[in-house]
Amino acid sequence: MITTIILIYALAGIVYCFLIGFFTIGWYKKPQKKAIYKTDYPFISVIIPFRNEAPNLNGLIQDLKSQNYPTERFEVLLSDDFSDDNSNNIIRHEILELENFFLIPYDDKDDSGKKAAIERALTHAKGDVIVFTDADCKMGYDWLKSIGNEFMDTGLQMLLAPVDIEYSTKSIFKKLQSLEFLSLIGVTGGSANMSQPVMANGANMAIRKKIMPDARKKMKGKNLLSGDDIFLLHAVKKLYPGKIRFLKSRKSIVKTKPSNSLKEFFRQRVRWSSKSSSYRDSFTVLSGSLVATVNIMIVILVIGLIFYPLLLKPIVILWSFKLIADFLLIAGVAKFIGKINLLWWYVPLQVLYPFYVTITLIMAVFTKTNWKNRIQN
Repeated sequence: MITTIILIYALAGIVYCFLIGFFTIGWYKKPQKKAIYKTDYPFISVIIPFRNEAPNLNGLIQDLKSQNYPTERFEVLLSDDFSDDNSNNIIRHEILELENFFLIPYDDKDDSGKKAAIERALTHAKGDVIVFTDADCKMGYDWLKSIGNEFMDTGLQMLLAPVDIEYSTKSIFKKLQSLEFLSLIGVTGGSANMSQPVMANGANMAIRKKIMPDARKKMKGKNLLSGDDIFLLHAVKKLYPGKIRFLKSRKSIVKTKPSNSLKEFFRQRVRWSSKSSSYRDSFTVLSGSLVATVNIMIVILVIGLIFYPLLLKPIVILWSFKLIADFLLIAGVAKFIGKINLLWWYVPLQVLYPFYVTITLIMAVFTKTNWKNRIQN
């Protein structure tokens, strides 16, 4: 029996290594030189849905005002999702003398939610390229320029870009969040570079406006509170295979904040996990299922070890496969982001990770999704 278990877990480990190896090859793959067909920067519409983001808006608007991109070639649309704090007053004050910044208010008859706020902004957008980000993000001086440069290639239809969790304390919890997020950046970039994108982050992505109507018709999960980024990615992937790119440039990095508590962290991860049941992209479903299965298998073995000490060997085998495969990808992303020092926390993260994934999946089944004090029915 133990021999059979060892064989099953070794096979699972090998398949897992092939998958992560696929993403790792994509991450290290040098991008092909793109053909430039245009000399003028595209007109960009930056869409930012927000709800009760008063503490973050001053910094966000300052970052956007400081962009190294022609003022006449971009606009910023801040779309309110029924905020009941001081967000609107802050925005009005900050953009008072700016001709390319706009506050998109809601009407009492409008639908609430992030997706509805995005829809309202899209009706006002004039850009050839739509760039999405979040109100709690920070970006560098050349952020828009790096995106605009990519879209000078007229063959590109969608662009994914890196999002990094920024922390300013010595909190181990926040360091582990930042390190774990590096794996998500790696999978996003690696899969896109292999022409099989499986992840996107609405805090840093862009799309040509002209393909939005067809893409949105193809989108799934329209009834969900979140997931507009990945469902849009899957729609574009189906309509325009090979026309999605990851921007591996430090100038394009957007920084966001970590969760401040375990409750907030799990609530976010449950929200991410709950939408996966609506995915229809086969490679995304296969990848997600394999990663979840391997982590659950490790947890089952650890629990079984209490009663059957002979299970230690399959645990070591599977965990070793995972430890090595994940490290090659995460180390590459850490070097790119500039967080090599976080790799000291890699082994502790790997010990915790299977349990966190398993708990998140269970919570996603038995709890309701919560976002901005709204509950998914």
